[in-house]
Amino acid sequence: SNSEEEEEEKEEEEEEEEEEEEEEEDENDDSKSPGKGRKKIRKILKDDKLRTETQNALKEEEERRKRIAEREREREKLREVIEIEDASPTKCPITTKLVLDEDEETKEPLVQVHRNMVIKLKPHQVDGVQFMWDCCCESVKKTKKSPGSGCILAHCMGLGKTLQVVSFLHTVLLCDKLDFSTALVVCPLNTALNWMNEFEKWQEGLKDDEKLEVSELATVKRPQERSYMLQRWQEDGGVMIIGYEMYRNLAQGRNVKSRKLKEIFNKALVDPGPDFVVCDEGHILKNEASAVSKAMNSIRSRRRIILTGTPLQNNLIEYHCMVNFIKENLLGSIKEFRNRFINPIQNGQCADSTMVDVRVMKKRAHILYEMLAGCVQRKDYTALTKFLPPKHEYVLAVRMTSIQCKLYQYYLDHLTVLHLNKMGMLKSIKYF
Repeated sequence: SNSEEEEEEKEEEEEEEEEEEEEEEDENDDSKSPGKGRKKIRKILKDDKLRTETQNALKEEEERRKRIAEREREREKLREVIEIEDASPTKCPITTKLVLDEDEETKEPLVQVHRNMVIKLKPHQVDGVQFMWDCCCESVKKTKKSPGSGCILAHCMGLGKTLQVVSFLHTVLLCDKLDFSTALVVCPLNTALNWMNEFEKWQEGLKDDEKLEVSELATVKRPQERSYMLQRWQEDGGVMIIGYEMYRNLAQGRNVKSRKLKEIFNKALVDPGPDFVVCDEGHILKNEASAVSKAMNSIRSRRRIILTGTPLQNNLIEYHCMVNFIKENLLGSIKEFRNRFINPIQNGQCADSTMVDVRVMKKRAHILYEMLAGCVQRKDYTALTKFLPPKHEYVLAVRMTSIQCKLYQYYLDHLTVLHLNKMGMLKSIKYF
């Protein structure tokens, strides 16, 4: 009846108004501390109520993970590992063969990491290379008909993320079974030359025709030179290293007057751009409103890799931004993400949270973790501890020399007292 329809419309309008009010509150309170009071939040959206784009992204990821899980059973046959025979209590197994994809019928390797590189990889690094392949390419057959997707390599500092990327790019760019030729490494300016050195270091010992061509734009000042290098890179293939700010400026044509140069920069960096994009210190992309994030999101390639040592921050909006860069729509729109994760997780961290709030918070946090397990690989220092010798600490007490004693006493008698007097803090002081 008309009256029922009118009532339904009225309810929908009221719900929309409530949502808008909630969103305004959330936007002003994204960094809400656990001490603040709980809210009466909306019911969590069911999967069938999500946008079509979100549902499709979730379905695609679920199907991809099923395919990877099926291959996992055969994976051990594609690796060869040897144990070092020595007296050391901390033996690290060495991988001598790593096949990323093989022919289904003949079982011949199609994509294989070069032996000189794979023997340098520790077990967690072998897993990292495999993970990047599974996320970005999956199989030779899949690369022919799919644009691919990305991943976040969230390994803590010191676990060798750079070596993993060098090994992965070397494998996919030089494999004649794949149609890839270019990769762009975007990094903070002060690490650009270090990336150059790392590529040189890990490719040492390879023949010239087995090495990747690596260039960097950080030290190139003239726009004409930059355009020439980018054109050559696009034609010949290899790896190009560039800073975030320079990428933003060139991709958006900032301070570039020549239309021809703008077209060259856009073609090389944005559309069609590189086959792979690697973002070092990827938490720089945590704010989708920033000029750098907007420029990076304009890249046509979907094969995007984020490297970070600090993936999950307290601010879930920043996390959404990073994941959306590598797998668009997987976490839904900001509105959906707030409803499904941010609000229930924050509501369970308040001083006055109920038992139900805490239970819902734990459940939603677990669901979020599991949802991203296929595209976010986390590793901490424990990945290395079993291969490191035991740590011993020794404390040596050394008597101060006479001049050191005098300087120390002078500091106590004059400078410290003077400072405390100025601050009005000196009431009584004892020297030990």
